[in-house]
Amino acid sequence: MFLCDLCIPSKVVTIRTNDPPWFHNELRKSLRQRRRAYNLAKLSHSNILWTQYKQLRNKTTSLIRTTKQHYFQTLASQIHNTTTTTTTTDFLKTMKIFVNPVTTSKDLPALVHNGTIYETNQDKANIPNSYCQSQTLLQAPLNPTFSPLSPNTHILEDFDITIQDVTDSI
Repeated sequence: MFLCDLCIPSKVVTIRTNDPPWFHNELRKSLRQRRRAYNLAKLSHSNILWTQYKQLRNKTTSLIRTTKQHYFQTLASQIHNTTTTTTTTDFLKTMKIFVNPVTTSKDLPALVHNGTIYETNQDKANIPNSYCQSQTLLQAPLNPTFSPLSPNTHILEDFDITIQDVTDSI
């Protein structure tokens, strides 16, 4: 052992940046218990285990709702409370949580093409599709110089190939 290991206390901390700010260890524990109860009930097909799972599911759902509600009520009370001294940056951070919540939308914004506004996902997808399709269409020439089938063309209508013909050619 090094001398530094004896003198300086250290602790391993897990920082979960993707969790919402109202998410805490009690919720995490409840979710783990619910998941384990579900897996047991699914494997055993026991009515007792399914009942236990449903109770844990309901408990976890209500815990999530109350925790989230408590978090937002605390934030709202920080904004409304004028007796505490909050800095401008703290106030703006709190307001940003209310005004601009973190939501990821999978929809594309509305597109304007040839003066028409397209809002549905299907219409937005059809814009580049119709463009690509128009690029593959061949335009007929104005003055064709040749005809694909002239009257003197010989067409093979019927012919027979036998196995012996193929063997002889190889």
